[in-house]
Amino acid sequence: MEGFIAVMLIIAGVALWLMLKAYELKRATQPVAKPSKQVEEICNRSAKQLGYPCYQRTVGVDSISVDTIHGLWHCDYTYNTYDRIFVGTAASLVSYTLEETFTTTSNAASRALVGGFLAGTPGAIAGAASAKKRVHSSGYQLIVTASDPKVGTQSWTCNLIQGRALIDAFDKICGRANNG
Repeated sequence: MEGFIAVMLIIAGVALWLMLKAYELKRATQPVAKPSKQVEEICNRSAKQLGYPCYQRTVGVDSISVDTIHGLWHCDYTYNTYDRIFVGTAASLVSYTLEETFTTTSNAASRALVGGFLAGTPGAIAGAASAKKRVHSSGYQLIVTASDPKVGTQSWTCNLIQGRALIDAFDKICGRANNG
């Protein structure tokens, strides 16, 4: 009888341990809080037409989980420069940074090409220009930070299209008429 009780206790302990591990894994792979509609709309722009997902990174969570949120649209018209990012009605937007990553060690691992700060004013923000050509580019990231009273501050890292395809695809969406 004592042996049976011991076996049952071991089984119960293992089951409890497995349940705890499953809960920890679920917390590690899911956002802590779903972004509100206002925050979600900041990233829900025409980049979704390209079919390239954005990755949501919630503050306090190490892992990054795939979400339905997509990047802000970015219109690019020249070989060397980024003109501006259109942020729409993003009253809760805190900041954005567009970075270009390089394959060669002679260049920095990433460099901010466009950066801005928006304090409740919708519309377009003019950005800084890049001084280098993109012959060494390996990819682009759009990092958006937004704040909402219900969920706090969150950041999204959007891995955009690589190389020249980034310019061509966004040019088709935004059109050269937007070249400010």
